[in-house]
Amino acid sequence: MILLVGYGYWGKNLARNFQKHLSSICDVNPINLAEANTAFPFTKLSDNFELAVKDDSVKGVVIATKAKTHFDLAIKAIDAGKDVWIEKPVCETLDEVNELKKYSIKKQKIVFVDHTFCYHPAVQKLKTIDI
Repeated sequence: MILLVGYGYWGKNLARNFQKHLSSICDVNPINLAEANTAFPFTKLSDNFELAVKDDSVKGVVIATKAKTHFDLAIKAIDAGKDVWIEKPVCETLDEVNELKKYSIKKQKIVFVDHTFCYHPAVQKLKTIDI
């Protein structure tokens, strides 16, 4: 099951895509949590990441927050034993990216960085062409 962190603009898209596997949504904005409750009434909601990430049913954490929070949230998720999906940009600095990479390898956890161009019409068209 998945914990989605951040139910803003892009988080709503991710929630819809992951809905069959979505167990929890975490956001510090009460308006976002109210919207999440309406859209996903059977999903756990939290404004406390530290508590939400400790849920044993959660196997992966999807981070769709402001870039300045990505590094710290990813490290905490890895420390909680979770694999991580991060929206771009992965971190604010190359040093943070390198540190996160080393840390995930050391802890044997997957860190996946999403790239919105996967959904760009040109990329979608290329997928339909038999090369």
